[in-house]
Amino acid sequence: MNKIRKALVLMLVFMLTICIATPTTYAASGKKTVYVLTKIKVTEDDGFDEQVLKYNKNGLLSKVNGRDDVSYSFKSTFKYNGKKQATSQTTSYYKNKKKYKSGKVKFNYTKKGYLSKAREYAKYGKAKKFYLSCANYYNWDSQGLLIKDRLKDVEDGGETIETYNYDSGGNYTGSQGYNPNDEDEIKNFSITCTYLPGDMRVLRKYENSSPGEKMELRSITKQTLQNGRLVRSDKYEAYEDEGGEHEKELDDVTVYTYKKIKVPKKYYKKVVKQQKYILKLIGE
Repeated sequence: MNKIRKALVLMLVFMLTICIATPTTYAASGKKTVYVLTKIKVTEDDGFDEQVLKYNKNGLLSKVNGRDDVSYSFKSTFKYNGKKQATSQTTSYYKNKKKYKSGKVKFNYTKKGYLSKAREYAKYGKAKKFYLSCANYYNWDSQGLLIKDRLKDVEDGGETIETYNYDSGGNYTGSQGYNPNDEDEIKNFSITCTYLPGDMRVLRKYENSSPGEKMELRSITKQTLQNGRLVRSDKYEAYEDEGGEHEKELDDVTVYTYKKIKVPKKYYKKVVKQQKYILKLIGE
């Protein structure tokens, strides 16, 4: 089980698996109704991780509290500018309720309001200065779809570029990741997304154990949606041979919880846009 060692960088990125279709209704008070994500819980055989999301009166993310079943937890808060864009995320990390690490994320945007850069800083214990731990850089197309995410891990020197594919309707169909420092740009992983009847989707992730080797099936994730909203993901270890695909065992189950809130009309588009960014989880 990956215990909590860093918070979800919730505002950073487009989720690989879903853009929320948000039903709306008008209210006499001049507000609109929107569904927002309030909890993410990942359960494995040996425990769980859970994140609870809270929003301000305008429907924008204000806090995230996370914990696992052992001893780790975190608390994050967000600040916004006059354009209602998140400018920073501040996080405190705890072990056995004792703070051991602090983190900050600073966000930058394009002229069109798309997230362009997110830099994460950290410091441990009583250290006085933060250091840059990693940075993400984003590219978007004219339709507002994320087409490239570049991650530079300053701590270990690693770098990964992930590119995203969509169908004519703007639905995510897959992505590929590679190390840009490899002159041949050999793929490290590839993900395909297949849509099934009954509000179901299947993600298949392929990886190679070393550069240049054949990509092999590593996991299959089965997703359930309700009214366009992702509510459950079941991830299985998997492999493929001459007999076809095989699921080895269930790795983890993620359950997503939502609630319906009313937000001022002038903030509605901001809230919907933010919900589209919130769902990609940053793993350890």
